[in-house]
Amino acid sequence: MKSKISTVIVDSLRILIGEPSTEILFSCMKHIDNIEPEACYEDPEGFISSLRENLGSNLAYTAEVLIMKRLCIEFSMNIDDNRSLTDLIEKIRSH
Repeated sequence: MKSKISTVIVDSLRILIGEPSTEILFSCMKHIDNIEPEACYEDPEGFISSLRENLGSNLAYTAEVLIMKRLCIEFSMNIDDNRSLTDLIEKIRSH
């Protein structure tokens, strides 16, 4: 489950900002905030905070919405039940 979530996150960012920019983003997140893509599963707040710092709030919001939509499809969930990426990840973890 953890790897599925990470894969959806990475793939979503690749769709949104492209492969090279995604690699640069994760490099910055790792070196500046010590955050890996897998951290979203264990520390969604920290991951999202780092995402916002590195992408800016508007692009990060767009990324969160895309990630939420793709996670809902992957885990057959209704996006309307989840108000935030953190809520969705918590719900996935609890199942």
